[in-house]
Amino acid sequence: MLERIAIVEDNYASGEQARIANELSRINAKKSEVEKLYTTITNEYRDKASQLTTLETQDNREKSQSNRLHDEEHSLNTEKKNKSLLKHLAPP
Repeated sequence: MLERIAIVEDNYASGEQARIANELSRINAKKSEVEKLYTTITNEYRDKASQLTTLETQDNREKSQSNRLHDEEHSLNTEKKNKSLLKHLAPP
């Protein structure tokens, strides 16, 4: 009787171990898929962040150029007004 109990326990343990091994295998496969997806997402994020930095740099450069051109335009308009004023103030 004890021998039969031991055999049943061994068989049950073997089945349980196989079930656990299968479950671990399934979990490890899922983990591998998630890690691949994480790597893909991380790489895409890195690429997009780099593109954003490039666009922000370009935007800053263009804003700076626009400000310089605006300042130059303002300066030329002021100079033009001053010359016109001096022309009118100068004796004929």
